[in-house]
Amino acid sequence: MWSRGSPYGIQGLDYASIAMKAAEMADAPTSIRGFRICPIVKIVRLPEDLQEEVRKIYWYTQFKGPMVQEERLVPSNVRVYFHSDKTLGGDTSWVFDLFEIDTNEKALEFEKNFLKSGMAILTLFVRSMKDEGDGTFSGLDYYDVYLDKDAILAPDGTIFWADLEGLEMFNFRKKDLEEKMEYQIHRSRYEFLYAYEQIEIERTKRFGYPVERKVHFRHLLEEALKDDEVIELVRRGSSLNLHISNILGEESATKEFTILDSG
Repeated sequence: MWSRGSPYGIQGLDYASIAMKAAEMADAPTSIRGFRICPIVKIVRLPEDLQEEVRKIYWYTQFKGPMVQEERLVPSNVRVYFHSDKTLGGDTSWVFDLFEIDTNEKALEFEKNFLKSGMAILTLFVRSMKDEGDGTFSGLDYYDVYLDKDAILAPDGTIFWADLEGLEMFNFRKKDLEEKMEYQIHRSRYEFLYAYEQIEIERTKRFGYPVERKVHFRHLLEEALKDDEVIELVRRGSSLNLHISNILGEESATKEFTILDSG
């Protein structure tokens, strides 16, 4: 079976072209304003005879477009929950051993990098925003890709987005920007914070140094985001909020989102 542009675990040329466009938006080889990516370096077209053989294998409908493979750089083969033999959520202890996280200091740095890169995933749109000049703004959004299966973990805890074919530019009117920003946060927040919890549980199990959950999270988040381009932490009473702006300085596309209630 195949899903839209992805036949049989190969790739359709249209999807690969979308992935390449996303990679070309990077302001550094593996970063779109802090959103870390596994960059596409080459699109390889499969031999025609192989394509025709594969095209014969189908359940209901054939994939009729050109078939290619993407060559991309990745920091590991460890995903967050799915599509790896071992995952961060499935066997956190194995991940600690694999990445040689053998001191509390390394574990804390791992957590900080995880939070820093994860927050960029929650705010991708405002990091890639463009003014279209017609009253709308465009930016990258996710199409049928998810943090739990389409992102890869580096040995230092940084999350890199692997499946770039699911990142597309979408246009929104000014009045809809705040809703889009909030939706993008909610889309991945649960998986992101649950995975962070598994890391923190493993850290305290191995090295001790237990800290009250909310105090520890706030401290790490302050460290992780102190130089972030679009997120500033602000306190509102007993709440810690993300004040989210954008790379354009567009005032209509700002939002505060509560990330922690201290009670």
